[in-house]
Amino acid sequence: MASPSSPAAALKLVLKLVLIHLLRGASDLASVATTHAKLVKAGVASPLASCNHLLAAYCSCGAMGRARDLFDGIRDRDVVSWTKLMSGYAAAAARPRYAMSLLRAMGSSGVRPNAVTFSTAACACARLADAGLGRQVHARAEVAGCVRDTVVATALLDMYGKAGGVEDARAVFDAMAAPARNAVSWGAMLAVYAQNALGDEAIRLFADLRTRGGGVAPNHFMLASVVSAYAGMARLGIGRCVHGAVLRLGYGNNDVISVSLVDMYSKCGCYEYSRKVFDRIKQPSVVTYTSIILAAAKYGRWRCALTLFDEMLDQGVQPNDVTLLGVMHACSHSGLVDTGLQLLRSMQSKYGVAPCPSHYTSAVDMLGRAGRLEAAFELAQLEGNDALLLWNSLLSACRTHKRLDLATMAGQMGLSRANLLIK
Repeated sequence: MASPSSPAAALKLVLKLVLIHLLRGASDLASVATTHAKLVKAGVASPLASCNHLLAAYCSCGAMGRARDLFDGIRDRDVVSWTKLMSGYAAAAARPRYAMSLLRAMGSSGVRPNAVTFSTAACACARLADAGLGRQVHARAEVAGCVRDTVVATALLDMYGKAGGVEDARAVFDAMAAPARNAVSWGAMLAVYAQNALGDEAIRLFADLRTRGGGVAPNHFMLASVVSAYAGMARLGIGRCVHGAVLRLGYGNNDVISVSLVDMYSKCGCYEYSRKVFDRIKQPSVVTYTSIILAAAKYGRWRCALTLFDEMLDQGVQPNDVTLLGVMHACSHSGLVDTGLQLLRSMQSKYGVAPCPSHYTSAVDMLGRAGRLEAAFELAQLEGNDALLLWNSLLSACRTHKRLDLATMAGQMGLSRANLLIK
């Protein structure tokens, strides 16, 4: 015979499942906090599973203070609790080192890390670009018997690549059993070569993928990495061969690859090819528009860059800080000083982009080219506290226009900023 409390217990369980489902779909702190309060009210917030779901939700919306408070209040933490908080710190800006301190504390707590824990720790080291810390994670994963796990090995090779340890990354990749290498691990190794401008190695690895990849099909991320690797080498002939492979594999209109192709042809000095690739894209994104605007500005197609910017706005694509820097560069070289200055003044209000030192340096360069040195100096004094390049740009303009008085002051300001950096 069922106990009288069974219906109540069943209702409580259903309520808990519903609230956890809501928690998984919550994307902002207010929603997570509201659901947390409902779990507490229903008396189902204490079990470890509920706490871990709450921990994951707070981490996913970046509320690391609340996540840490919740974690500290959990009596019997398991590997999921530790790993969830670690992943939150690994993803949070300027906090990957907290993830590493958690890994050390976890060892003292008696909870054994698993493959997810080690891959999370490797991702934190990748964000820090710290191969030394990464090797510690690698050694611990080896001792724990997790280093052969595909996710862990892929995270480790990505970490070594971001820290500049290409040979270490390749050693991890080569140590993986052939069946364990999936599209993600092949793509990660290709990305390592791309990040380090090793085009020949990238193309050789890509050839290995086609012949010995165990049926893994190349995807657009892999192809984009190969194209990017050759962009860094500015070798047009092989770059065009890679472009041919992209077309044969049916990725000619892929946005990710198109950006890489535009960049590659631009670095090879072929703006016309860059433009042809761009013109084939049906709905260019902000990244694609930015890439072609920068290419146009780089090769003196100033008016073209400004026309592309207008087209971008007409299409409803919002520019980012790099786009606006490219447009200001175009304004500087085409003599449209007032247009460039207006863009600087309005980028926060119109596009939600706060001007950074690079934007102010471009504006000073713009004014300097136009001979408006007093205005350039005034702007530099207002915004140039942390920008050494800004003062160097002004100094160069003063020399060009033979303004020894302003050149002396700009030189002194630049020197004082350099001394601050050294200290």
